[in-house]
Amino acid sequence: MFEGGAAPGIMPGMTTISVGHAWLSRTLRGWRGRLAHRKGMIGLLVAMALMAGLWVPWPWESEWATRAVLRSPGNTWPVAFSPDGRTLASWDGHSITLWDIATGREAANWKVADGLHAAYGAFSPDGRTFASIRSAYPGPITVDLIDVETGRTSASLATRHNTFYALLFDDESRSLRAFLGDMDDLKQVVTWEVATGKEIGSRALACRTSGEDVAISPDGRLMSLARFNGTTIRIRDLDAGRDIARLTHPSSGLDLARGFAFSRDGQTLVAGREDGSFELWDLATMQLKRTFPGHADGHESFGIRLASDGRTLASMGEFRAPRSFVGGLWHAFQRNIRAGRWRPDPEVIVVDLATGRRLARAKSAMHPQYSPDGSTIATWQTDLTIRLRPMPGPGPGH
Repeated sequence: MFEGGAAPGIMPGMTTISVGHAWLSRTLRGWRGRLAHRKGMIGLLVAMALMAGLWVPWPWESEWATRAVLRSPGNTWPVAFSPDGRTLASWDGHSITLWDIATGREAANWKVADGLHAAYGAFSPDGRTFASIRSAYPGPITVDLIDVETGRTSASLATRHNTFYALLFDDESRSLRAFLGDMDDLKQVVTWEVATGKEIGSRALACRTSGEDVAISPDGRLMSLARFNGTTIRIRDLDAGRDIARLTHPSSGLDLARGFAFSRDGQTLVAGREDGSFELWDLATMQLKRTFPGHADGHESFGIRLASDGRTLASMGEFRAPRSFVGGLWHAFQRNIRAGRWRPDPEVIVVDLATGRRLARAKSAMHPQYSPDGSTIATWQTDLTIRLRPMPGPGPGH
């Protein structure tokens, strides 16, 4: 018997340590004795708990807010905002609808003759005239000049071509230019006087566009072209009738996606790439400014819009089948478990051009349109509605 209840040479705290060690040993022996599937289950629960802990502080992207939902009996697509930003024009193929932005209600509806389709339109800078393309493909298109206040067609401008590439008013709303051709060639630019509908100018163009994505700058001077799944952008001077530059990323071999966007002053070009990222080109120097991320999860851009102030872009992203073997297997597996019907929804994202930061993402959305002041973006939804969304501010990265 030892006084004090402890053996010679053993400190009082050692008893507690021994008990703790014995408990740990029993726990480890118990763990090793469990069946393999129980170990896996416990490990999964621990991993889920860790992920849940990381989820809370992480700045996950939230759904982009909706200011108003515009509904019509059929499928209607956003076309253009009026210069004052109070009206949005949409089309459903057979009529053009004007929407009051403040109330979200229909303000006017302009019908198109049976057998014809309203395919595109643009407001004049003074907001008094709406130029509407109508066609019965493969026949030639007609440009209707519509008085916005009365809804009456003041002039119908006939053409000899079945495809238009751009429709541009001059800054004073006195004249309208249409860049015309067919699906394979840009052939002509025609200018009309808005007040009278009289043709006041015509110039032949010769530019092969078959198999190319194309865009025309806001001043009508430059045209960008790129082969589908190509890596080089051609810049063509339409006034001179020749290519003036070929833009290729100096280090990346990535293919280009569909669609371009010129800045308002025509000095900058944005192009999408197959991995969802974007290239920003300075057209004064024909040099690449930078690249920045954009779409993810297998989406790539199929159409880009730049804000009038040039600070942000809105891009329509569509899912593209994976090119890697592993990605293809994963996609095939998901399609199989969904009876072959699975395909990710399209999306619209907004990206800050200064920082490359993604500001917002709208699911099941396409065809973004900026209001003139950039405060609102209209998107077409797969549920056949148009949603008016506030321009997202510079929040935390997404």
